[in-house]
Amino acid sequence: MADIEVRLILQGGEADGGVHGYEPDSTVGGTVQLVTGQDVRCDRVLVSIGWHTEGRGDRDAATVDEVELCRGPLSMNTSSTHGFELTLPDQPWSYAGHYINIIWEVTVTVAIPFARDVKRTEPIVVVPRRQH
Repeated sequence: MADIEVRLILQGGEADGGVHGYEPDSTVGGTVQLVTGQDVRCDRVLVSIGWHTEGRGDRDAATVDEVELCRGPLSMNTSSTHGFELTLPDQPWSYAGHYINIIWEVTVTVAIPFARDVKRTEPIVVVPRRQH
């Protein structure tokens, strides 16, 4: 396994209980920091946003936006920081029900050839702002 630490820091939205909430049709921004303890043969580093269902029935999933942060090998004992912005669609909204849940996540993937990719995932909530 590659000796790499992936830190994902989300910005914007409203933090509630440690989970960031965003409105549909908004932008999710943040930074990704990569810290390596050895040379890492890496194809590319991607950050993506998507949703999946959990619960009864078939599992559905979709990636709605992704950005390539860097490409190529990562050098030993280095740290790099990359900013990103991803756009949310107007639906589906996050949902927690009795039979099905719709879960949104931001995922960083360090694609390593012929080995298991290194991933870091942060859940988010996508709901419209409540009108008072």
